[in-house]
Amino acid sequence: MTVVVANTDINYPVNKNDMSVAVGGIADMVENILGKHFIRFGKPDAQMFLLAYERAQKDIPNIKRKEILMVGDTLFTDIIGGNKFGLDTALVLSGNTLPDMAKIRISSSGIIPTYVCESAVIEL
Repeated sequence: MTVVVANTDINYPVNKNDMSVAVGGIADMVENILGKHFIRFGKPDAQMFLLAYERAQKDIPNIKRKEILMVGDTLFTDIIGGNKFGLDTALVLSGNTLPDMAKIRISSSGIIPTYVCESAVIEL
């Protein structure tokens, strides 16, 4: 059986103090138990960004990578994937990366978002 893991996140915050295991973490565990390797198709893999870019070009034929903003809450999937693909990136501090740890995680990882935002909510 072929297994495709579409979300490669290992964990995610449940609240300010607690973490939970995400799909990527469960996939890692099952791979180790079964001695199998699953196909991972998700951020930060280039195929995921290329597919999205090709779809965007169908709607906006002359769109450039620098005209696209990758918004995400995780440095090691969303932001690094967008950076590697040549997109501007916005790290949102209301999910996996919380405000109190953002500067430390950015400086220790070397993964630099173009923008850092408290929230992805837009008030009208």
